[in-house]
Amino acid sequence: MHFKIFSTVMAAAFGLLMFPLNASAEMHETKRPNKSTIYWSLDMPEKSSGKVDLIVLMQGSGCEPTTRNKNMQMIRSAFGNFASLTVEKYGIHPNYQAKTEEGYFQNCPKAYHQNSTHDQRVADYLQVFKELADAKWWSGRFVLLGGSEGGDIAARVASRISANGVILISTGGGMTFGEQVKASILMDMEQNNVPVAQRPDIDALFEDVRENKNSDKMLFGYSYKYWANSIDYKALDDMLKINAPILLVHGSADTSAPVQSARQAVEAFQQKSRCNLTYWELSGHDHGMSDLKGQNHMNAILSQTSVWINNQLTADNISSCVTNSQ
Repeated sequence: MHFKIFSTVMAAAFGLLMFPLNASAEMHETKRPNKSTIYWSLDMPEKSSGKVDLIVLMQGSGCEPTTRNKNMQMIRSAFGNFASLTVEKYGIHPNYQAKTEEGYFQNCPKAYHQNSTHDQRVADYLQVFKELADAKWWSGRFVLLGGSEGGDIAARVASRISANGVILISTGGGMTFGEQVKASILMDMEQNNVPVAQRPDIDALFEDVRENKNSDKMLFGYSYKYWANSIDYKALDDMLKINAPILLVHGSADTSAPVQSARQAVEAFQQKSRCNLTYWELSGHDHGMSDLKGQNHMNAILSQTSVWINNQLTADNISSCVTNSQ
């Protein structure tokens, strides 16, 4: 187990690692068993000799395509020595233009709301992996990187296939997805002095989701089907099945995924004597890795994670300590 708490100064001290990138990624299409289309893209390093490793970038919540997601582009830049794979969610075309209002996506396609669940995202990634199995450029090694909801997806995928490394940013892991959402909503209402009598009964809302998971109703901008597939999921359950090195990065001031969730995941690994988890808790950082003064440090943090995973791939330093995954 590796545990670190970084100050803002230390997090900002690392510069962004930049590598030459291709002007545009290769766009691909794969048919699901129901004949709908999975859109995915592959971005190769501009300069590479021989076979290269793959990093799979897993976006967070919402219906914005990865092609228009600035965070995904930032992450890609930090890992430019890898080939990178992104997969769009069900019903999302790479050219789709998402619109937001008061933090909610307002125009997500009907197919997205009807079909985009965590389980569906996992199935899509596994199907795309089958497409890449015989790729001549690929070394066979791959890393999964997910932020927020994408971290949940990364944990699910990594528990099903043998990744060489997993990076989870602002994911938490020790609480269920529903518990994290509830804590986030209540924290926000507390900070905004919303009277207790006017606060929604989150437990009752989630129970209604469980009882009516096939309903067409929406909750907080997402379908009941989406919530039913995620609120009782705890990333920790899958994290403990992973034998590859895991890096868990979390800000102490995160109000979207409370830092207590990440700390509970760390405690669970310690209790089970698992040593393949590295934890970086960034003091005063929020969900998007901005500090208390509003300065964003995501570039610097991604630089650190790039160094970390390259060291892991070189050292193979956990094979002797992962003996009990239960």
